Amino acid sequence: KLNAAECKYSTYDRELLAIYSVIRFFRYFVEGCDFLVFTDHKPLAYAFKHNREKNSPRQIHYLEFIGQFTTDLQYISGSANLVADTFSRIATISVPESIDFDEMAVTQDSDVELRSLLGSGSGLELKQLNLPSSQHLLYCDISMGKVRPYVPETFQRRVFEMLHGLSPPGVRAMTNLIKLHFVWKSVNKDVQEWCKFCIACQKSKIHRHTKSPLGLFKPNARFNHVYTNVVGPLPASKKYNFVLTCIDRFSRWPEAFPMCNQTGEAVAQTLYTGWISRFGVPEITTSDRGTNFKLNLFQALSKFLGATKTRMTSFHPAANGIVERMHRQLKVAVKCYVNSS
Repeated sequence: KLNAAECKYSTYDRELLAIYSVIRFFRYFVEGCDFLVFTDHKPLAYAFKHNREKNSPRQIHYLEFIGQFTTDLQYISGSANLVADTFSRIATISVPESIDFDEMAVTQDSDVELRSLLGSGSGLELKQLNLPSSQHLLYCDISMGKVRPYVPETFQRRVFEMLHGLSPPGVRAMTNLIKLHFVWKSVNKDVQEWCKFCIACQKSKIHRHTKSPLGLFKPNARFNHVYTNVVGPLPASKKYNFVLTCIDRFSRWPEAFPMCNQTGEAVAQTLYTGWISRFGVPEITTSDRGTNFKLNLFQALSKFLGATKTRMTSFHPAANGIVERMHRQLKVAVKCYVNSS
């Protein structure tokens, strides 16, 4: 579907965009193959034969991309271009013929739900249209750029059974299929309820809810993998209002070191003097994506000591849950101590 800008293209640009989009979409099928492109827009047949000085940058981009696969663009008259025109010149709406639209139009006149939608002003764009398969005016929704007849209550189950009987899909696929051609107010609820009580579906379909196990990397040594983070600002105590927290993944041994600020230099120095000097250099240190852990000094320290620095996912504190849980207990203890004193 063309966007607002592409709808304003000239005929030449739209036809060129169509060829470009098709080749790009089917690239893995046509790449390395010798094929022709038939077009009913005659100027495109000479696109690779004329000088491109007058072409716009967008046209040059499209032509260069198409030229990677083929330069054989042949003109074919519109009346002979039946294959492509079949999709763009459908005479009637693509719905099964077993629906009596004349009877549906008569039923719409007495449908209470339709009257409430017309009076309340819903998101649907309901208009009376004269479909080729009906001699009466039929209320249809055109909000999605496609004509979708409104189905009265007496026809809803009939429409469901007709489409569901072709090849019973799941609830979501069945809902999308009905919404593609028809519309009514409670289509989601109705389709879910009817699919649930379909005996054929329950007997033939297999519902597997398999979940792959979480990939856990078990620690194999003490102080081998350390999680770090910074807490603060906290109530100042002797000019310290930040805390660097470290916890060993294997033994769950926690440590908290006070800091005057949370700059990268302070974090690197505190980690070195507080943890590394006592427990040795960890093989892996994990932290969030805070700027104090991404400083060149901190990265240089990790490289110098031979430690691997890993970072957690952005805006996902649960990924660093082992140290976040430690923060919870630490904050509770600090709050209780401050309130009691």
